[in-house]
Amino acid sequence: MSGIRGFSRITLSETEWGPIKILRPLSRDGDEWGPLRFARGSEWEPFLRKVSGETLSYALHGYTKPLVEALGPDPMTVAGRVPPSVGFCRRHQNKTCSVRKDICRPGPETPECYEPDVEDIDFEEALYEVVMGWKEGYYVLVIEGSEFSL
Repeated sequence: MSGIRGFSRITLSETEWGPIKILRPLSRDGDEWGPLRFARGSEWEPFLRKVSGETLSYALHGYTKPLVEALGPDPMTVAGRVPPSVGFCRRHQNKTCSVRKDICRPGPETPECYEPDVEDIDFEEALYEVVMGWKEGYYVLVIEGSEFSL
């Protein structure tokens, strides 16, 4: 596990699926959504999968079936469902980018210069992590409820 900008990256081994890469926000001030708290109620919330702490805990201890069933579509499918009106880069929307191509949104070719078109800088940084996570094949999961350790 590694923490980057308020997120944890986890890779689980699963015999049928192979590695399962998870990007999850770290709880902040008792809020399970952590750096993604701004996404709650926003146009971005439908693209963030919620999973119980119990489900993640079982997976971390080797029983991955409940997590696999809860994952939903693969990360690239989720990224592709973000409508252009929500997902296009700020500089693409404002016509201030020299690149300005259709890849300037969540997807397999999202450029590193991508800037989510949101007002709050913390929300922008969190969404950048989400979009780059999808690009790298990470399932983005908000963990709700208590986790356990054996």
